Amino acid sequence: MRKLFTAPSTSGEDAILEEKMADYQKICKGIKSLHKKMQAHLELTRKQMASAAALAVELSYFHHETAAADRTVAFGQLHAELERIQLNSVEKLYHSEVKSKTEVILLQYPEVISHWKERKKHKAAFALQQKKYEEKQTQLKEFGDPGHAPSKKGLFGKKKTESEIAEELNARAQKLHTAQQNLSESTEWLNDYLAKFLASKSSGDLLDAPLSAIVACQDHLMKEGTRRMEKVKCLFPACEKYELTLQVYDEESIQEIRAREIADGKGAVFGRKIKSKTPSIICDCIAYIRNDSNMDIEGIFRIPGENNLVEKIKNEYDKGKKGALGVFVDDIQVHDVCGLFKLWFRCTKDPLLPYAQYEEFLTTMRQSMMNTDGQTTVEKIVSIANSIESPRKELLGLLMNFMFEITEHQKFNNMTAANLATCIAPSIARSRDSAPTAMLRDLHPLISTVTILIENAKLLDRPLESEISKSTHVKLKERQAPVAPPRNDSVPQTETPGGSTPPPGLGFEEIDLDL
Repeated sequence: MRKLFTAPSTSGEDAILEEKMADYQKICKGIKSLHKKMQAHLELTRKQMASAAALAVELSYFHHETAAADRTVAFGQLHAELERIQLNSVEKLYHSEVKSKTEVILLQYPEVISHWKERKKHKAAFALQQKKYEEKQTQLKEFGDPGHAPSKKGLFGKKKTESEIAEELNARAQKLHTAQQNLSESTEWLNDYLAKFLASKSSGDLLDAPLSAIVACQDHLMKEGTRRMEKVKCLFPACEKYELTLQVYDEESIQEIRAREIADGKGAVFGRKIKSKTPSIICDCIAYIRNDSNMDIEGIFRIPGENNLVEKIKNEYDKGKKGALGVFVDDIQVHDVCGLFKLWFRCTKDPLLPYAQYEEFLTTMRQSMMNTDGQTTVEKIVSIANSIESPRKELLGLLMNFMFEITEHQKFNNMTAANLATCIAPSIARSRDSAPTAMLRDLHPLISTVTILIENAKLLDRPLESEISKSTHVKLKERQAPVAPPRNDSVPQTETPGGSTPPPGLGFEEIDLDL
């Protein structure tokens, strides 16, 4: 049976509206909390200034009729002016921009909630009227069906006529139309309001004025305080000496914080989240490895560096020193830099390959073992890699393209894409399951995945060379190209556990997997 009336919104639209409403309530809850904290901040500022003024008054009393009396009186007057003038100005701006505009949002909240509740009522009323309308339609249809006599009766048990039922159907239609209109109006009002509100939140305009006013208040207090302080600072000769002392204390505090972060494994560079597609330390390492003939060194990225030296360079970067690699340029070899390179990736708070894509990569590779269509596997692997969110996606492209660049020197360094993948894969990916068995289970498909990414690096999104250069801070000087140690082909290859030999072309006794 065709329905003459349909609900103004589908179940999918209802779900979207409910989601918007949930976001709105969450944001308003946050604004209410911010409003309280803003008030507390103003009150704290007021107390701090009152306390400073009281201290200045006490100093004036203490130095009464002494050589320091004039100085302390001037200092007291300074704080009195700050409290009377600057604080008064700040309070005015706070009340006109911060308090009033956040309160406007909060005052609208009950009205929005009221519309939301009304819409629920209208929705229930529409559903009820639609049900009754359809029942009348069914009764009217029965008059045209010889096998079904109307069952409804009117007053005193008299059966209703077709015209009476048709009249009731028209009445139901009017009620249904009214219910539909009420539901449509309330839905439209909520959609319009929430769309504007959430758009304002997304653009940052929602609390831009209050937050800008708070910044202006802080700036005003600091600038005016500094300007007025300059007038009395000359009266205290020892002030300059203590300013230098404070600068020393600041530097010591920074160093203490850095030291604690390093001890916790979270320095300025290592152990952090990936927030850049061209991390400075990685760009520094790339610049060093590209320099001279470093890419020709046999076993590059396979042979481990000197741990103590790598740790020293790491600590310098964690202290916030840009281009720290350059300080050690005369003491390091390419293997030390490659060790630092892998260490940074291994220490990131979250792996370069996100857990979701990690599982996709492994699933695709396992399926490919039962599928001979290699081209499809490559396309899927590349597609998954390019679906990773920025900046991880571009950093992965940077890494794979750099690895591909190294494979172009494999005639000298003996490092194919598979060999490099074996060395680099454990540093850029890990399973949610930290059990050693899980790592061993995933290792083969992971290495195969990274091999494909290296071989098809040109298909990955990556930063421009100009962006890499901009993030490079290490200063290198030209020096004699290092000479690779001669290989002794007469030495037999060492078998790996299980009796298998290393992959063809490796020609070395140990592989540094950095597990």
